[in-house]
Amino acid sequence: MRRKKYVLLITVLLIIGLITSCNMKKKSNGQVKPADNASEQSAELKKNEAEKVMVNYKALLLQNKEPFEIVKFIDENIAKVDQNDAVNMIEEFLNVQEKFIQGYTDEISKDDRQSLIFKVCSEPEFDFKKINEIKDEELKNLLTKIIDGKYKLVNIEGSCYPIIDYEAIGKYNKYLTDEMKGYIDIKAKESNEPSMMDAALVISWDELANRMLGVEKYLVKYPEGIKEEELTRLYGNYLVVYLSGTDNSPIYNYETKKIFDDVLSSYKKLVATNKGTITGDTVKKYIELIANNKNIIDENVTSKIIELHNEAIARIEEHK
Repeated sequence: MRRKKYVLLITVLLIIGLITSCNMKKKSNGQVKPADNASEQSAELKKNEAEKVMVNYKALLLQNKEPFEIVKFIDENIAKVDQNDAVNMIEEFLNVQEKFIQGYTDEISKDDRQSLIFKVCSEPEFDFKKINEIKDEELKNLLTKIIDGKYKLVNIEGSCYPIIDYEAIGKYNKYLTDEMKGYIDIKAKESNEPSMMDAALVISWDELANRMLGVEKYLVKYPEGIKEEELTRLYGNYLVVYLSGTDNSPIYNYETKKIFDDVLSSYKKLVATNKGTITGDTVKKYIELIANNKNIIDENVTSKIIELHNEAIARIEEHK
């Protein structure tokens, strides 16, 4: 009798063991582990937070807030959204900056404000450290808002103007796509050291060539990028200036009509080191025109510039 009891007990224990084992397998095979569940919940919370940030951001834009106010929101929230939303955030901010430039320009041009600014800053770029030297509190507050909105103030033809400070925008690069970072880099070069001042080229011909090639490379890499139209115009402007010069930076001697040696040298260097590029092919054709005209720049040469420009732009647009 005792032996039967032992057998029955062992049988019950085996049955319990089998049931427990089956339940554990079901849990491991068919149910989410606690760690995985926590991870999914965390991801969902981040997604919800990011969506809320973008909703609030769009609401802020609709309120027509000034750039310095939007900067504060971006600084506090850009790390909470994904890369694409961060790009949208900065793209929209740049649009707001463009919208406010004229208004700020008008404000700092009222009454004697320009003279007050130049009393403390007559350099090409406004030194923000000197802003406290301005006695007019209203003007001081206006300039502070402008600078905090990621503009810089530059001296252009004797007047002070706000321009977008793309180098300051670059502080957000770690949140952005390579495409957006590339755009900001191109624009930062121009805002840090403008190519043109007072209708004169203020960078070297070689530097102008490098900037033009950089824009071409970007447009070929991102043919349908978010700033494609703007950068295509910039490329065209660079090309026309490079081929024709300006009133205050001619490519030839006005008396002899002969092309300057440094300009021709820049053309030849560009062609030699950038074979197969749109810019290289375009400048090569131009060099041939100049050589066939005995290095004289006259109507025979300049009449071809628009044609060369249009051919280059058409080739860039073929990549779309």
